[in-house]
Amino acid sequence: MTASLTSYNPTYRYGDTSPAQIPFKAGVAVNVGDLCYVDTADGGTVKPAMSFPWTTNLATTQPLFVDQFCGVAGQAYDGVNATAYGIQDGTLRIDTSGVYDYACAATTFLVGDLVGVAQDGANSNLAGQTVAKVASVGLAIGRVAVAGTSLTTVRVKIFTPYMNLVNAGSA
Repeated sequence: MTASLTSYNPTYRYGDTSPAQIPFKAGVAVNVGDLCYVDTADGGTVKPAMSFPWTTNLATTQPLFVDQFCGVAGQAYDGVNATAYGIQDGTLRIDTSGVYDYACAATTFLVGDLVGVAQDGANSNLAGQTVAKVASVGLAIGRVAVAGTSLTTVRVKIFTPYMNLVNAGSA
């Protein structure tokens, strides 16, 4: 999905967002609400989950993403216009905490269930704004904040080990 004013998809619901300003990569679009990572191999720039390198399958890609997960995009960048969308200094606002709503495959969630970034359908890449239930903290980017049955949107309290230097399980 290319960032634009019409693709603005706010998912923030409540809580302290603890924003960070992270440099963006020219040519890589980021939408508001995208789950993002810091690409340490590319100058420490922020990129959306869908740009993360795929490794064999979801089970091997998720833990690598978690290690670099920095939060949720609070600003959009279309990949071209470095002064659009309120960008002032070559950085994007990334929310490193807070509670957000994310799309998911219909399932039942309990409060505290772990969620990680989902695969983008049958494609070999991660989804930018979709999560899935995961079995361990090493695969997780957050915990469910509101339980429900047959949910297709789940409320998630995110945690960002990359930004907080803590084990995700203690978040």
